[in-house]
Amino acid sequence: MSQHTPETETLEPWAGAPAYRQAIAEDSAFAGAAAACLPLTGRTPEGVRDVRPTLATARRLVLTGSPGAGKSTVLRARVAELARAAGAPDAALPVYVDLALARSGDGIEELVARALAAHGAAEPDSVPLHRVHLFMDNLDRVTDVYLLEGLELLMRAGGRSAPTVVLACRSSDWPLYHTWFDGLPVIELEPLAREAVSARLGEALSPDAAAAARRWLARDPVLGDVARHPIGLEAVLTVVRGDPMDAWRRGRVLDALLSLHLESVAATDRPAHRAALGDIALAGLGRGALFEADTMALGLAVTRDDMVRTGVVMARGPALEFVEPALAHHCAALAVLARAAASPEAVARRLADLPPERGAEVLLAAYALAPDPSGLVAALLADPAAGLDRAALCLTTPIAADPD
Repeated sequence: MSQHTPETETLEPWAGAPAYRQAIAEDSAFAGAAAACLPLTGRTPEGVRDVRPTLATARRLVLTGSPGAGKSTVLRARVAELARAAGAPDAALPVYVDLALARSGDGIEELVARALAAHGAAEPDSVPLHRVHLFMDNLDRVTDVYLLEGLELLMRAGGRSAPTVVLACRSSDWPLYHTWFDGLPVIELEPLAREAVSARLGEALSPDAAAAARRWLARDPVLGDVARHPIGLEAVLTVVRGDPMDAWRRGRVLDALLSLHLESVAATDRPAHRAALGDIALAGLGRGALFEADTMALGLAVTRDDMVRTGVVMARGPALEFVEPALAHHCAALAVLARAAASPEAVARRLADLPPERGAEVLLAAYALAPDPSGLVAALLADPAAGLDRAALCLTTPIAADPD
């Protein structure tokens, strides 16, 4: 990557720019992001702002949000938008850089050159940094101090020699990095507006299916909150598109959500991740939102960092916390069902042993997932102490799309 200064740079149009822009426009990842990008809003010290216009005008910006909140999608969508836009021949090139792919010793120039080369750019290291718009994702995956120092210098540079830079970072990890970028503007993604969720259902589904899905989310407030995150809304759409209406269940959505989080994990490793997450969820019952989990996870050859990378849990110092509380109950229920071999009587006994303050949510999740829900209700009723209340909870809580 050229280190030319504005005084020595000729500012002639880069010959490879048209081909690079065309390659970005034709890349399915960028095109898909542009099509899927939802109307996100974010909180700033000045109030709530629309994210895409903010990205369009910012020279320096840090974008934070929970896993699945839409950070990567909106960055790619903005890159696709800039690549398609007609502009001056010497207009800055939009470049998406995934910092999770950085190698030991990489600097900014190497990362940008590789991103350009990945889309067919000839002589990518001849493009000076001030000729690019940088959209840098997954700051939370950076551990190399050399790279962090380079990012800090880049974000604090001024004048024509400085490119436009947007950094994206998980909200839970931002406190670990903010000292490097103190004073820079930050926008934190907010949950989707319910109107945006409703509009997306209308765009993605037939009128009848969209109306039924809206009624379902209105009846089930837990699921309604899940759908206010882009990854949760995608899980809802996965179930609505793939299952008949009488099979729509909260548990099916949460399982689809878990699968979306685990897409980056090798297929052979996903069962171990699911088992580890189930153990973590059970270990956390009755102990608040935060709990230690390293020993348990290592016993299944899945490290704490492995699970944090999935986005299902986030690090809070030495402890872990489920990003989506409903997913914690879902994973705990999966663990209960697995340990009881799905026997209704064994499941009922295990559920009776759970702490009452959080056991109710796990009970509902287990009921939604049980292969024989009627058998589970019958097994619950066999307990003269609390069985009637537990059975009534299962039968009266809206976990399905059809109230009947």
